[in-house]
Parts: sequence; structure tokens; C-alpha cells
Amino acid sequence: MNCRRPVWLISALLLVSAFASPGVAEELVIPGSGNPEYVLGRLAEAFNEQQSTHRVVVPPSTGIAGAIRDVGEGTAVLGRAGRPLKEEERRKGLAFVSLGRDPVVFVGGAGVTMRSLARDEAVGIYTGRFADWKELGGKAGPMTTELYKRLTAIQWGEAEDPYGWTEIITES
Repeated sequence: MNCRRPVWLISALLLVSAFASPGVAEELVIPGSGNPEYVLGRLAEAFNEQQSTHRVVVPPSTGIAGAIRDVGEGTAVLGRAGRPLKEEERRKGLAFVSLGRDPVVFVGGAGVTMRSLARDEAVGIYTGRFADWKELGGKAGPMTTELYKRLTAIQWGEAEDPYGWTEIITES
């Protein structure tokens, strides 16, 4: 694996943190959501192996709410979030910079005859523009995004997690 680019990314993050806090921190902890945890963890490992002045730590997921809380309270300089900030979060002085995107998979029941979707069609499903597969040329049948809405609400800390799928880790 060529680590040149990832190390520059971590270096840039450290530079940002140096200007955002008094003095250069010896350790940069990046709390937050689990989605980018693996990749950012590998980048941190590569960075930490190539120098010893700074240490980057990517802890287990504290959820998006954990990242926003920690950065908002000043206990972290950077956080991992899997969504853009809400208006109320931006009003608190937080900023969002997208570093990548997650793949999205659509799952249809046996009666769904569609085998591919264009990007604008997928967006149309989630924005409510389409309510039936027939509108996209498939066999008639209702569409629902209820599972998506429920899972993202749990992920964002906006709904309880009765299934134990998420774990919020708080510092003691």
C-alpha cells in the first residue's frame, strides 16, 4: 500500500488541529461515527509509524452525536460524522468537510423486477418523488424507506436502539 497520500491527509489534519487549539497537540483523538473508522484507523497507523512527534488515535465509534458533542464541548478538535451538519449544529460554530462517501445498497423483495437504478432515481426514492416501482418501469408495487429512516435515526442518536446494534462509548 502506498502510504504517501494518506500520511499527507493525517498531516493536514494535524496542521488544522494546531491552528484550532493553543499549541500543537501531541495526540490527536478523532472520535465519532463508525463508518470511516477502519480507513481512518489505517491512515493513522501509517502516519504514526512514519513519525514520533504526534500520535493520531481513532477510537471505537461514539456515534455521530458523540463526535458533535466532543467537538462542540472542545474535548476534541476533529470528529468523524457520516452526515452533513444540521443547521442548529452549524449555528454552534461547527463545520463539516466531506472526505469521502459510503456505498449504498438497495435491497428489493422477490416481487421487485428492477435490476438497476440511476442515481437520480435512487435519490427520488429517498426524497419521496417515487412511491411505486411502476413509476421507474418495474412491476407495480409500493416503495418504502421506513427501514432506512429507522436505521439512520438509530445511527444518528435520534431514536432509541432497542436491538443493541449500536454502542455509544463515553469517556469517564
